[in-house]
Order: sequence, then structure tokens, then C-alpha cells
Amino acid sequence: MKKVDWLESGKTFGRWTIIRKHITEDHHREKRYWCRCVCGSEKVVHHYNLTLGKSKSCGCLSAELTSKRQATHGQTRDKKFSKLYNAWAGMRNRCRNVKGNRAKSYVLKGIRVCDEWDNSFEVFARDMGPHPGEGFSLDRIDNNKGYFKENCRWSTPSEQGYNTSSNVVVGGKKICDLANESGIKPSIIRSRLNAGWSLERALTEPPRISPGLRRKEIKQYAELTGFPESLILYRFKVGWSIDRILTQPMRIVEHGKHVFKHSKYNGDHNVSEAA
Repeated sequence: MKKVDWLESGKTFGRWTIIRKHITEDHHREKRYWCRCVCGSEKVVHHYNLTLGKSKSCGCLSAELTSKRQATHGQTRDKKFSKLYNAWAGMRNRCRNVKGNRAKSYVLKGIRVCDEWDNSFEVFARDMGPHPGEGFSLDRIDNNKGYFKENCRWSTPSEQGYNTSSNVVVGGKKICDLANESGIKPSIIRSRLNAGWSLERALTEPPRISPGLRRKEIKQYAELTGFPESLILYRFKVGWSIDRILTQPMRIVEHGKHVFKHSKYNGDHNVSEAA
């Protein structure tokens, strides 16, 4: 192994100046030096961190560079991010994070950020202008296309609700329009239709007014029926009566065929109707 000579005192590396050798029991293998930064702080630095440029200062250089980057657009001062900057960062994260909960709707669907916006917050800020304020978020006009100037706008949640892929057409009208006419939430209408309700029943039956099932009750019903807790909670949310929740067979798929798993509930227990 090639012998490494000690560096001379007074030699500079970045913002470091070598003061003296730092002699330790293993100094024959690991050479270190007491160094002084231009800001006045002193620290022991490893030989190779100096010569390979891995350590250039006590940390003050990195802090200055970070401060300059933040000051270029004035949106991230003191670690507090503006709404405009958060919109830009969130947009880029949605189109990059392949493991996120929404990956199927963005990165795995091929939704991308244009190069101009992806590489520069300043260009994004110039194209979109100031953030409108509370209640507005970045929205794509055509959900099948990515993020670029001509396809983006600031929208309220209700406006975005009309522009989502879940706002499908049912009976000649979009679910959001049906929700406005019936006074029933779009999510409830979708859940009812997915559960097999007719459109008329989904729009006319009032939502159940109930404090909901407690965790303990869900667990008891799962033990009583042999059904998964998630299935019991789903059935309750879409408006099923307790009796139907406990007795309706659960459809499962085995070897590509639909079979039905029947409930273990035999009707001997006292179950109160929650609907």
C-alpha cells in the first residue's frame, strides 16, 4: 500500500486551512488534521476528505449556497414554503413517485411535467402567476394530458370535482350534476352504484344518519360472520342494513371462477338495526 505523506500546515483546501497534525494512536493508518474554517470555527478533518474535496468547510458554505438558492425566487425563506412553491413541488412529486398512493393516476398513467416547469420553479411561477389563495389548487384541464401551461389552471375543489376521471356519466348526466340535483354526495352515489343499486334508488334514498360503526362492533360482526372487517365497514357505508350485512354471501374468486362464501351468522344473536 502506498505511503501517504502528511500535509503541510498552512495549506488550504476550500475554506479549510490546516493548523497542525492531529496525532492519535492510529495516525499511521488514519491521518487527520486540526483545521480552521474562514468563518473561524475549528474542526478535525480526515486527510482524504481534504484532498478529495469531500469537506470544503465547517458547513457554512453549504448554508450560504442553500440560502442563495432559496433567495432566487423568495418562496422558501426560513424553511416556510409558499402556496405557489408547494403547488410546484407537489406536481413534480405526483409525476415522479412510483410508490405513492396516487401513482396509478399520475406517473404510472404516463402523466408528466413539461421540461420547462420540471427544471425551473421560476418558469412555472411566470406561467401560472401568483397563487389565488386559500381554496385553490393546481388543476389540469384535460386529465389525460400532463402538466404544461396550456393545460393547467387554478381551480376550487368543486370545479375540480367536475374534471376528475371518477365524475363519470350515468343516465346521461355526470355524477357531480346528479349530486347537485339530489343533494347526495358524489362519493355516496358512486358507492351505491358500485354496490348494485339502481340509479333511481341511489338518488332518492336519503343517506343514513348514523354515528357509524365503532371499531369494537366491526370486530364483533367480523367474528360473528367470518367476513373481513373491511367488507363489513364498506357495506355499512353504502347503506346496507345490519341484517343484510351479516347475511349477504361474500363473493370471492377461486381459480378464475366466482364462488360465494356464506356467513356463519345463524340469526341467534340479538342484532339491532342501525339503519
